[in-house]
Amino acid sequence: MAETGRIRKIAFAVASSAPPALPNLGGAITYATPWLTVLGGQPEDVATDDGYIDKHSVTVTPRIERYIEKPPLAQNKIDAKMIKNAADKVTFSLYSATRAILLLSSTSAQTAGPPVSTQEGVTITYRAMIIEIEGLKVLYFPKVRVRITHQGGGIKEHYSFKLEAKVFGTTGAGGIPSGMRELTFTTPA
Repeated sequence: MAETGRIRKIAFAVASSAPPALPNLGGAITYATPWLTVLGGQPEDVATDDGYIDKHSVTVTPRIERYIEKPPLAQNKIDAKMIKNAADKVTFSLYSATRAILLLSSTSAQTAGPPVSTQEGVTITYRAMIIEIEGLKVLYFPKVRVRITHQGGGIKEHYSFKLEAKVFGTTGAGGIPSGMRELTFTTPA
């Protein structure tokens, strides 16, 4: 099976939630509690998604800091030392979103109403995030801060959202200091 594929889903849960059970290679993840907000590929995929990912919009940006050793009068550099090598942020766009998307913002809160309203505040609620690559693997981010960086639309276009998930590392037993781990689906016996 090829090592690349299309993004099937992006899902969110409370911070440090364990990833859902991974299927065999070629399979698909079944999302359940605590993975509640799920974004899908296209409307024809699954009608229960909270929004649809705009094609060509998902970007995982790395953070790489290094020290290059270049002694004076040396013809070339002689060594490199990695200082930081981690995921910095994930950005993506989506459309046809439900109210759940407004609540993805790590600083949003919802009032009971009536009417029900969502507003931004200053208290940060971290989330866990996975990006499912169809039939192959997931990229697991145990701690992200989600921000809605843009929302808008036009007369003849979908109302859309742009989101940024700032990635944070985790520490302790089983921690992921780089903020991201790739988990490959299992090969059937």
